[in-house]
Amino acid sequence: MPWLLLAYGAATVVGNSIVARLADRHTVMTLLGGTVLNALFLAGLALWTEIAPVALVFMIAIGLVGVTMNPAMAVRVQRAGNASPLVNTVHSSFITLGIIISSAVGSTLIDNYGLQSTLILGVAMACLAIAAILPAVTSSYIRSGKPDGSLA
Repeated sequence: MPWLLLAYGAATVVGNSIVARLADRHTVMTLLGGTVLNALFLAGLALWTEIAPVALVFMIAIGLVGVTMNPAMAVRVQRAGNASPLVNTVHSSFITLGIIISSAVGSTLIDNYGLQSTLILGVAMACLAIAAILPAVTSSYIRSGKPDGSLA
């Protein structure tokens, strides 16, 4: 188990550095691409949990694009809110609130439906996030003529 946690942690470090660089120039598309990949990896882990090598690949992939979306979200929020200290504080508070709520809901799901239920909830939440990101993709495409998110 310690080696699995080490591999997941290393994946998040690598993912953070990649996402931060991509988010600097292509914020919206980084959020969209990372969230789509996260939904796919969560679904893959939910479907193939019993096959250890496959589950390991999905777990490391989730480390690359799961938590690592935070830098892209921070860039998006700061640009939309003109980098106001209050905006950054509220954004951090909502991340913490999300952790609290998801921990409570996740523990209830595990008790009632098993461990894989949290992965299914993660896929559903990622799909909601994708739906929330799509208007920004459309907006940046209309303004710039290309869906690269450079207008964030």
